[in-house]
Amino acid sequence: MQRRPKMFLFIGIVLPMLIGLSLFPIFNAPQAILLFNYSLFIYPAIVICFLFFVRKKTIVKNHIQNKSLTSTTWLAKIISIQLITTSLFSGQFFTYGQYEIQTQQLTKAQLNPWFLHLLFSFFSGWNIALWAFVLVALLVFYYARNKFDSPHALTDLLPFPKNATGRLLRVVADNYIAQSTRLLICFSAVIASLQISLFIYPAYNPMLNALFGIVLTGITFFISTTAIMQRIFKTLKEKKLPPVMLFLLFLLFNTLILFLMSLMMTKIHVRTEHILAVWHNLMIFPASERLMLDKVTMIAWWIMATPLLASLLFMLSHQRTLKVIMSTVMFFPLVCSLLAWLIHTQSQTIHITHATIFVTQMIGLLGLLILLSHRSAHRILWFGYFTDAKLKKLRVIPPRIFWQLMACFVGLFAVSGIQIFYIIYTILALGISLIYLLLLGSPFNTKYCKSGR
Repeated sequence: MQRRPKMFLFIGIVLPMLIGLSLFPIFNAPQAILLFNYSLFIYPAIVICFLFFVRKKTIVKNHIQNKSLTSTTWLAKIISIQLITTSLFSGQFFTYGQYEIQTQQLTKAQLNPWFLHLLFSFFSGWNIALWAFVLVALLVFYYARNKFDSPHALTDLLPFPKNATGRLLRVVADNYIAQSTRLLICFSAVIASLQISLFIYPAYNPMLNALFGIVLTGITFFISTTAIMQRIFKTLKEKKLPPVMLFLLFLLFNTLILFLMSLMMTKIHVRTEHILAVWHNLMIFPASERLMLDKVTMIAWWIMATPLLASLLFMLSHQRTLKVIMSTVMFFPLVCSLLAWLIHTQSQTIHITHATIFVTQMIGLLGLLILLSHRSAHRILWFGYFTDAKLKKLRVIPPRIFWQLMACFVGLFAVSGIQIFYIIYTILALGISLIYLLLLGSPFNTKYCKSGR
């Protein structure tokens, strides 16, 4: 299917259908979404069953590496991926809390207990379930690549017929995975720039409300239409430079604008107090559902990152057995859970400083920038995950689209804080969860699988 019909299908059919279906439980039964997330605990059971009951040595192979990494190098890279992902995750959620102080959804006194509660709830059990989910996604990659020779289309394994309806559903799923990864990377860049701005000038005032969001988004959109930025976007696209250039440019620009506007808002706070009070924050959900929404957002973030994480682990694990990969990857969350249980009783005495979170966020950001500077970065943005497919033509997402997407997210976050992230993350995570539930039967879907697309 050509690019234009694909975009028409995604924009005209997929988005309205998926958003409409997802918004009903988000607004009417958020507790049901959290209950649905508890189904993730079936994945550790799947991993255990695979480790103990599957005796056949299943070796992972890909066409990127001619030889496997040494054991030390491979182990170091696996642990680095886990540490970087956890650092990025932790840093982003602390930044959410910092800015929700300014949108008056949290107080300064509540920030540390709120963050520690979220962190301990994650490390005391959820991280095991979520890393197991990543490993099950890696199993899907194994069957897609090594069994059915489907290098860049995971959804070839979905149990849909080969007719037009089946192809349409696969296109929907392909686009869903790709869009979730792109949005997650955009969100990460936005939150990192907010964290850098707060570290430079930690101003806690009502600057981040609807008025500030509209002004900041408007400035960023205006800058993207200038002749200088148009030339930069054109150069990035024509020379197919790594996407890291665009993200570094956005980080520098957005941090500078945030700093200047924070400084300005602080200096003229008394004069603009009445104007700011008119623009109330968009409070979609009551405060009583606060902790539940935070948990759902935390889980949804990880589900969105699953296709990228699973494919990255798969590509690094050339010539290693699935049992070794699974045992190694699960060691990290098990250790983290044990440490969380041991220090949980002393959590009241722990205080997270801004500098600690800044360092944590920068470690995660550095890992993201390294990923975006990889030669496969454009493929990641196009497909939503690492792929070793041989493409006739390297497709590049227009840089201007990403710039404007990130600008929109800054404005949305300024309006309603973590609540808007809860809605977007949940819409995407529900779709990803459904796709992988269907893909669980991929080893048995030989009737529907085809080799390549």
